[in-house]
Amino acid sequence: MKRFLPVLIFITLAAVQSPADRVLSPEELPFYDNTDTRISMKDIIFASSHEAMSAPQLVFDAEKNGPRVMFRTEKQQDAFYLLFLNEEDYKFPVYSAGSYVIKRNQGDGKFVQVKIFFRSDPDCFVRVFPFGDRSRMDVYLYGFPVYRNINLPFTFEAALTKPFSTIADVTAKAVAWNYLFPAQDAGYSLAREFSASLRGLLSTLRDADDGAMDEDGGFVYIETDKPMEEPGFNCSGFAKWVVDSFYKPLTGRLIALSLLKEKHEELRGNRWSERHEDDRDPYFGLDWNRNLAAVLEETRHNRPVSDPEHFDLRSLPFFSYMEDVGYAVKDLKPVLYLAAQLKPGYMFLGSVNSRYGSGPSLQQHFHVAVFIPYLNEDGSFQADVYERSVSSSVEALVSRYPHDFIHLVALPITGEFSFPECGQ
Repeated sequence: MKRFLPVLIFITLAAVQSPADRVLSPEELPFYDNTDTRISMKDIIFASSHEAMSAPQLVFDAEKNGPRVMFRTEKQQDAFYLLFLNEEDYKFPVYSAGSYVIKRNQGDGKFVQVKIFFRSDPDCFVRVFPFGDRSRMDVYLYGFPVYRNINLPFTFEAALTKPFSTIADVTAKAVAWNYLFPAQDAGYSLAREFSASLRGLLSTLRDADDGAMDEDGGFVYIETDKPMEEPGFNCSGFAKWVVDSFYKPLTGRLIALSLLKEKHEELRGNRWSERHEDDRDPYFGLDWNRNLAAVLEETRHNRPVSDPEHFDLRSLPFFSYMEDVGYAVKDLKPVLYLAAQLKPGYMFLGSVNSRYGSGPSLQQHFHVAVFIPYLNEDGSFQADVYERSVSSSVEALVSRYPHDFIHLVALPITGEFSFPECGQ
């Protein structure tokens, strides 16, 4: 029997309010609105191309407890830009939250668009562009277009010097700003605490193909249940170890591997995959994650789970769930951002899958990862990613699987947890 960490941590998950139910006031905008600076520079904004491009760089002192604001110009190919950049950590990044980047043609000086960054991320922005005597707006969340061609009831020129809160107000019926500007939640602190505890133990873990801990805490091969000579975790064994941290305080043992290897052919697959359940096991990762969630839920509430699909992340604003496939890996960051709001204080078990093989080509679930998304105290979004006992990142996962998909299963971070000690 392996030893277990002596310290038990108890956490609870408070009732949460759906972001869609919360009313956003202009004062809740999570960035400094540099409207006063833009108004003071309106003669340059609307000046001729030559005059605007020749304007000197300026730094405006902080007002209303906000940051300093830098104005500068930049030329690229046939366009030039007027940049109003909010200071962040003593720098003026182009994409700091609340920054405006106005684009004009060099030749005729016509306005093309303005980008307004609503989070300190180059892929989170509102884009306003001229549309006759009005203007239109697109909204991008971590590179994904959540809204397109939203009409604004004023000219593009007017949008350049209006407070952003005005744009949010006039589009409130068309845009769910609450999802883009989420409020803090007690669940985020639970997620941060749990993830920090997990991260601190990674150096004690080893990597090994097909490795997991059995219910007695011994390392065995998942496929055969035979003891391992060189102990360690593969991706699914590591995910089990994470969930075991909640299961062990409730039962005094770890989850039996037989419970996790149960196949749910009645819930997924087709007549082609049925023929290859034994030789290819195409839905291993999907079944494994659903079983982890179901076993923990049954133990916590002392009642059977009738539907293992109950824990799937199936409903998200802006995204469509694909049955037993999930979401595109390339969209993982905005998916986790929204998942964190709908389920603050949850972790998510992901199963990477794609079409694989020939004769036939099947949807194969081949890799498991653990995701813990949350907002930091300063409102910045963070998604901690753990793969095979290693701290990874969303960007690393996307770079490896840019054309694949990921299915997510949600588990609440609540109650006592104690990570099984693995030894060396």
